[in-house]
Amino acid sequence: MSRSKGFNEALTTKKSRGWNTKGQLTPANAWNTRLYMRQLVGLYWDIELPGSRTLNIVGTGAIIINWGAGSTYQVTFESLVYTTVYSDLGRFDLVIKGDVHRITKFSNAGYPSLCGSVKGFGNLESLTELVLVGGNFTGELSVAGCPLTRLSIPGSPVSGDFDTLPATLTELDLSGATGLTGELLHITRFAGLRRLDISGSSVEFNDHNIPTLTTWKDGVHITVSNMSLSEADVIAFLSLCFLAAVQNGYLDIAGNNAGLSAEHAHYAQELRDSFHWTVYCNVAAPVAGQAWHGGIIAAIYQAGDAGFVAGEFHGIVITPADATPMPWSNVTDAFSGATAFALGQGNPNTNAIIGQAGHTGSAAKYCHDYVSPDGYTDFCLPTPDDWVKIASNSAAIGGFTHGSYWTSAESADAGSEYAAYIFYFPYDSYPAYADTEWKSEARSFRPIRYF
Repeated sequence: MSRSKGFNEALTTKKSRGWNTKGQLTPANAWNTRLYMRQLVGLYWDIELPGSRTLNIVGTGAIIINWGAGSTYQVTFESLVYTTVYSDLGRFDLVIKGDVHRITKFSNAGYPSLCGSVKGFGNLESLTELVLVGGNFTGELSVAGCPLTRLSIPGSPVSGDFDTLPATLTELDLSGATGLTGELLHITRFAGLRRLDISGSSVEFNDHNIPTLTTWKDGVHITVSNMSLSEADVIAFLSLCFLAAVQNGYLDIAGNNAGLSAEHAHYAQELRDSFHWTVYCNVAAPVAGQAWHGGIIAAIYQAGDAGFVAGEFHGIVITPADATPMPWSNVTDAFSGATAFALGQGNPNTNAIIGQAGHTGSAAKYCHDYVSPDGYTDFCLPTPDDWVKIASNSAAIGGFTHGSYWTSAESADAGSEYAAYIFYFPYDSYPAYADTEWKSEARSFRPIRYF
């Protein structure tokens, strides 16, 4: 439909425009789609700057294109690209008619200013890809009858039912679709999902019955930011992704969604640690002295510390009370190789001690075998540098005596195989310091774990 002197902008803007292949009654001078039973109308170029505009149409058959104010083209199409150069500014309507039901892919190739109302896609029974980028599309998104694998209309306030989108979709971008209804957990309908972005949309999260997924692909990319989700919603969605059990995913659930309390931050961290996902969500920063998984937070790693990761929280958890004093090891006359002083190296030291020939009991074994009341088992004996970090927060942690504690490091000096390092807590005007003690001596200690 080309522009004409009788074009009535007021009427056409009041009417619901769209890709409508059934026809409808219209008032005089408004859009009339009854003339052609197989046509696409309701799309138009809004030309604010002169230049070329491009459409990609893929399929088989014959169609007629009436593009803007130009000529009508009869074409047989298959993987064709249509480009028109607009030298004038204004609005140019687009009508495609003919074998439109054979179109499999339709895209404006990222060129801006293609606008219009989206409606009637259900009649395009061969459509597998619809990509309209850079314009402003409105109207009803009705695509339930299409075998779509890719649907991308970002930044457009289209309406429709998220729950009825084709389960064949593997790529979906309806970011900003403020007219969408439906349940967020129905994302599980897309068994072959690769990419999804419904950030800023109006899809709701009311059902927290988490299904188990087995069909998503490794590397799935999901963006559900700025959807005003509650903390319970965020936890449920993180659990959903965890149960999907796929590797190397990406999840952005930040923006205006609620943040995780420090108590629940582990939901995001477990997804990172177990399946190597990149996760962006709002998390309240944990603090030393706070109850945490396995005990009490003893230290939070800072920039420059081994184990520090920007944007994440890592550190040391310690048991809330001292263990009963006992020897460093029952093997007191041989080197074990547990010589690491550095932050975060308690596990290799602990394993070296309990793996020593003739070993039957030690402070390290107590730590290795310790199970916290909430079920954590990955404990070790701290290194000297671990103790330095812990001592800096001793007031917040509490329960320490003014005495010495075993570290997991033994003396590596020649002839000193009988000695291991102890850590003295600061008291009065004396700073904290490390010294050596006979391995056979009974000393206090506390199990720690890293998170």
